Amino acid sequence: APLDILVYSLMKIDKIGERTSNAGVTIDGLPIKDSGINAALDVVGQLTYKSRSSFHIWMVTAQSISNITWTTIQYATVQHDINTDYDTANYRFVVPVTGIYLLTASSSMNIATADKQTQLKFMIHNSSGVEQHQIGYASSTQSTTTQESRSISATIELSNAWRVYVQIYHDNGSAATLNASSSNGDKTQNYFTGVYLGESA
Repeated sequence: APLDILVYSLMKIDKIGERTSNAGVTIDGLPIKDSGINAALDVVGQLTYKSRSSFHIWMVTAQSISNITWTTIQYATVQHDINTDYDTANYRFVVPVTGIYLLTASSSMNIATADKQTQLKFMIHNSSGVEQHQIGYASSTQSTTTQESRSISATIELSNAWRVYVQIYHDNGSAATLNASSSNGDKTQNYFTGVYLGESA
């Protein structure tokens, strides 16, 4: 809920609706810190918060994954995205504020050749597109042809404007297909979720 603050003295706000930083702002000696959550002061001095970042994205269209190539999974159908932090055009989560996040992803892919490997990971870039981390790595080899399912999760500190992708790899010998979640509400096959847990220590 919004926190109403009555401002008694004159003050200057550089920009109405400006977000505070992690360091916060001070008004008449009163520190106001957003704890990593986007916040804004309006014209009457009311401090409002955006909701904590939370998203669940899935895919309804099957995706072909090339052999021996790390490929970004095209999660593009929004189940929920409270702050619109997920970029459906580029299949990535754009970190709104620095803090600790819980990320989870799942994939389901048809493997047509036995004794082949599939791998899944989070790829994290900074705001300039420079790789920062590869985490949540999961790998397996199946002895028979199968529908191969993988899931990964990670609790990680992420910086403002970093981008998080989910990537998949296989050595099936030819292109393999990521199975689409059905449009009737089954979102269990291929999905990517994330939620903000709190500010960094």
